[in-house]
Amino acid sequence: MRQACTAVSVAFDDSSVAEFFDEQVDVGRRPEQFGRIWCHTHPGESAEPSCVDEETFARAFGRSDWAVMFILARGGETYCRLHFSTGPGGSFQIPVEIDFERDFGPSDFRNWSEEYAARVRPAATTSAIGVRDRARSLPGGHPTFDHGALDFSELLEPKKEPHCDERSF
Repeated sequence: MRQACTAVSVAFDDSSVAEFFDEQVDVGRRPEQFGRIWCHTHPGESAEPSCVDEETFARAFGRSDWAVMFILARGGETYCRLHFSTGPGGSFQIPVEIDFERDFGPSDFRNWSEEYAARVRPAATTSAIGVRDRARSLPGGHPTFDHGALDFSELLEPKKEPHCDERSF
C-alpha cells in the first residue's frame, strides 16, 4: 500500500488501503482472511507496543473476532500478542522467533524491493511530533498519522478513536 514514513511513523494512503481491500475481495477473500494480522517494526531496541500502537490496534482490529499484533524491533527483539473478542474475550502474548537464515519459498525479494520503492515515500515532515500534531489537527479529528494506521474498520463504518492511558497496557 502507498504510504509516507519517517523513522518512527507511517501514514497509509486511504485510497491505497481501499484498493487493497477491493482487490482481495475481488479474488474471493473475506476481510477476516487478509486483515487480521498487523506486523510492523520499531526503530530502536524495544519491541514493546507504544501507546499509539495500542490505540491503533484497538481501533483497527478491536471489532475482529481475533487479531494479532507483531512487532520486530531494529535490534531483533520481538513482541507478538493475540487478541480475541469471542466468548469471554482476552489476549495473551505469543512467543515467536525469526529465522533469518532460512529462505521463505513464496518470498520474492526483487519484486518486494520494486514494490517498496514504488509505494513507500519519506513523509514531508521528519519530526514525529510535528507529524502527529499536524495529523491530529485535521478537520474531524481523524488522524492520518498513526504508527501503522491500518484503520481498515473505517472503510466500513467510522469508529470513535480510543484514548491511551496506563490502563491500555
